[in-house]
Amino acid sequence: RSAGRRHASASRFAELLSELTPPDSLSVDWWHEGLTALRDGAWHEEAERLFKTALATLPRVGWVHSWQLPRDVDSRALSGASPFHEVDQFEVSQILQTHAAELSSQFDTLLARPDWDSLFEVSEHEAGGNVAAG
Repeated sequence: RSAGRRHASASRFAELLSELTPPDSLSVDWWHEGLTALRDGAWHEEAERLFKTALATLPRVGWVHSWQLPRDVDSRALSGASPFHEVDQFEVSQILQTHAAELSSQFDTLLARPDWDSLFEVSEHEAGGNVAAG
């Protein structure tokens, strides 16, 4: 039922979008709600079209991409930002890398033990109910 409502919302918004000549006074929230309706309805091409119109209409907002909610992002933090840090920036990663050969050797020894399978207990829930099936 929910998927049908999302599709209907996206469909209606797409119809409105085809006739859209938005005024400059529309709020960022209006654009965001439209993008949300289109994304939720999996109308991604229409969302990108709306996004381009939003950029032209509200250049002051500084939207970076159509999945972003502008009011929740401080654009000052985006300059040169990366979503992931380099692995070698972390002490734990450095320690593991330094001892990688030794750790690998120890794991191979453990893996070769005849009782390897008995070292772990797996509940039926963790195995997805497939314990009995083998």
